[in-house]
Amino acid sequence: MSQPRKSVSSRRRSAVEKSESTTPTPAPNDPSKVASSSKMMLDMPPLDVPDSITWDYTPPVHRPVQELSEDDKDRLIHELLNFAPFNVLHDIAEHARSLIYPTVTSVEQWAQMMSSGRPEFEREAEAGSYALETLLEQQVDKAFDKFTAYALRNIFSVPDGVELVMPWHKGIDFTRAQHVVDNGGEEVLQGRLDDLRAKIEQARYTRHRLIMAEAVLDKKLRMAEMRRKEVGFVNDLIVEAGLHPLNEHTRSIASSLSSLHSQLASLDPADVPVPTTGSETDAWEAGRQAYLRWALGRAMAEHGDRGADELAQIEKEVKEVGDVADLEAQVRR
Repeated sequence: MSQPRKSVSSRRRSAVEKSESTTPTPAPNDPSKVASSSKMMLDMPPLDVPDSITWDYTPPVHRPVQELSEDDKDRLIHELLNFAPFNVLHDIAEHARSLIYPTVTSVEQWAQMMSSGRPEFEREAEAGSYALETLLEQQVDKAFDKFTAYALRNIFSVPDGVELVMPWHKGIDFTRAQHVVDNGGEEVLQGRLDDLRAKIEQARYTRHRLIMAEAVLDKKLRMAEMRRKEVGFVNDLIVEAGLHPLNEHTRSIASSLSSLHSQLASLDPADVPVPTTGSETDAWEAGRQAYLRWALGRAMAEHGDRGADELAQIEKEVKEVGDVADLEAQVRR
């Protein structure tokens, strides 16, 4: 048993409900997605922003090494180490000197203990302690003076012809500043910054306009989809009723009839000459146009004046039936 068909109103109502339940597509935030959309054939131009505001500067390939004075070297080493090398070496020497006095005191106490309270031994132990202290101080001073001189000349020294670069100065081109000063200074750079800011703002505005246009196109697309679904039941009725639209062959026939009518309208039957020689076979071999002229001349010769009346009657009947435009209108329906 066949299922009952839905009514036209129910189909239309279901199509509208389905279109309303469809979630609208939000406008994308990525401009590349907006430009690549099939609904929008515009491509967002890439923003041409240079990596540096001094784009006209070319760093030198070979730069001469600046000669540094001894004071400059000391200041650079102090900045690199965060302390003065001489002060560190002096502190090391003083720490070594401070170890002399506990040593001398220990030796003096031992000598006093060995003197057993005899005055001459105590005086000799005291004099020997002063002599030992003086000897150790002289030896420590000489040793650490040599150590300080060696460290300052070899460890904490910058050789001539060597470019000293701080870790936080690595990769910095100091000649760029000189280039800026020689070419207008900060005013030129500020003007370039203003131009770049304006270009970025314009790009943001263009991106915003593209997003808004995408949203408008999405809305129009949803409305068109809703209209299509509202009238979609008509196609369902045509399919269920077994109706089929005119095929391409019928349209080609209508086009051929229109072209034939235009060709016949340009011909005047009175100007067609009556063939005096030749046969039907000769006229047919001469071509389609020659054959039509031969057939029309033969009809005019056989019927005479009556042929003109018959042609007028045929034209009247054709006008009553309809012209080619009416036929094409019927085909489009």
